[in-house]
This record gives sequence, C-alpha cells and structure tokens, in this order.
Amino acid sequence: MPSWKKPTPEQINRVRELIGRPEQARRFFDQLENPEWLAPLDAMKYFAHPPKIERDAEHGYIRFPAWPQAKYLLRLAAEFSESVARIMGRMGPTDNPVVISDLLSGIGRMSPEIGVRLVSKVEAWADLPAHIILTDRLTAVIRHWATGGQMRAAL
Repeated sequence: MPSWKKPTPEQINRVRELIGRPEQARRFFDQLENPEWLAPLDAMKYFAHPPKIERDAEHGYIRFPAWPQAKYLLRLAAEFSESVARIMGRMGPTDNPVVISDLLSGIGRMSPEIGVRLVSKVEAWADLPAHIILTDRLTAVIRHWATGGQMRAAL
C-alpha cells in the first residue's frame, strides 16, 4: 500500500476553490486515490448530497447525472470500508440509478459485516421505480451478504 500524505489546510482550501464546477469536480475525483482526503471532503459535505434524477417535463426528458464522488468511494470501499460505510450512511437520499449502482458496487466490495450497516439504504434503493435497472447490483450485494454470514440482512 502506498504511503499516503495527509492533505494540508492549504491544499484543502485550494481544492474547495477549484472543484466548484462539475467538470473540475469530475477531474479531481476521477484522479483521486488518496484515502486521506476522505475526512476533509466529508467535513466539507462533498458526499452529503448525491444527485437525484433530473426531470424536464417541458422538453420531455430525464437525466441521470453521474456523481464522481461515488467512483472515488467505490475505489476505496474494499480497503477503507469503515470510513466509506460511515460516509455512505450519512448521505442524503437519491433516486438516481447511476449513482446508486456505484454505491451498491462499493457496498459489494466491503466485508459483509460492514456492508450490512447500510441495509436500510439498500432497502430504500430496492423500493425505487428504477430498481429494475439495478437488479444485478442489488442481487450481487444480497448474495455477498448471504454468503458472508449476514443472512438476516440478505433476507
């Protein structure tokens, strides 16, 4: 495992200035590997509000915006499960299947003992109308829990 450096207050302030625009946030989170950024980014609420489905009735379309923060959490989910699960547990709700798919993949990488702490989130996502799009991911998490000794949560 690499030796990760803790971000300095100057770096944190600089990132806060730079990632205000979606394309800058995407680039930052797509390239970020350092788990030492989890706590500062969480403190700045970058994980608090995953995007929801965007509906435009006037033009007759819906959009499922990607959320680069989810990809970062997904990359760290296996090795830093405790921190990622804690962050995911505090996230606001979303109905966006693109985001939920990434989050479910992250839960599937966590040990079952840690992932089951998010069972209420998984249940809520399974109740969404878009759950049909998420069937494979939901099934994988349930199977992971069941084979990992977490049968009650799997059921």
